[in-house]
Amino acid sequence: MGLSVENYSGLDNATLKAYILGDSPESQQIKDEFEQEYEEGRAVKPKYDPEVLCKSLEISTRLRKLVHTMSRNTVGLGWEISPVVPAESHMGELDDKTREEQIRITRWFLSANPVMPFGEAWEWATMDKHTTGNGYIEVARTLGRKADEPGPVRSVYRVDPCSMRVLGDGTGFVQIKREGHILKKRFFKHFGDPRVMDSEDGTFKSAKEVPLTRRATEIIHRKILFPGNEWYGVPMWIAASPAIGLGSLARIFNLNYIRNAPGFPFMLLAENGGFDPGDTAMLRDIINRQGKGAVGAGYIPV
Repeated sequence: MGLSVENYSGLDNATLKAYILGDSPESQQIKDEFEQEYEEGRAVKPKYDPEVLCKSLEISTRLRKLVHTMSRNTVGLGWEISPVVPAESHMGELDDKTREEQIRITRWFLSANPVMPFGEAWEWATMDKHTTGNGYIEVARTLGRKADEPGPVRSVYRVDPCSMRVLGDGTGFVQIKREGHILKKRFFKHFGDPRVMDSEDGTFKSAKEVPLTRRATEIIHRKILFPGNEWYGVPMWIAASPAIGLGSLARIFNLNYIRNAPGFPFMLLAENGGFDPGDTAMLRDIINRQGKGAVGAGYIPV
């Protein structure tokens, strides 16, 4: 026996058929932030999702400790500005000009941006590199002597690796972040590129065409090299990802077992008879209240 359309939808079969074959409205689902960039070939899709790699640190205490330790031991143990002293000079004797320059550079490192000093930003980027295989540092410059020339470095910032993708033409990077239903997009150029890029569309233009507020800043891309993947880096722990995932599933399984499984083996048989509904409910209540969870482990009903 078939079920006709009008029994549950209010449409007859002819109307439904016309609706399905005709123009249907577009999907209202929110797509992946970078999906359009991938489809248009503007950005390169990474082999491993950066967000998934970042979440691996949430489920693996050992991996998180390893990443933190490696980042701290490489760039997190402090720094010092030491001038290069010529071999013929006396070590430790600096002229006033060199000493002033040392103080100036040290002050810059301590105030590389309003949020954190240079050392902390670099340590964050190093942690990103060991977590996702990619660390990004944004470099902002002051104006040069000419409008189309880059000036000295003014500040550096750590960039969230999950929001960054490499442009397919190799000219730079694109960052996309979602705020509600609105996608915000920003383009960056490679560190040291003297050309002027428009941060809103990623194209190179003359200095007169791009206002100062729209000139793209630069990105230092620190990546862990991996054969066959020239665009992005790959973390060194990627081969251990199956073990990390299984370990997390095992913990969830054990937790669910402790919370829901009976703490004692129980079997009740009846021959040539049956159980009263009240007795069945009473037994179920005893198991739910006293036989589950850690408190019910080893419980023996009498």
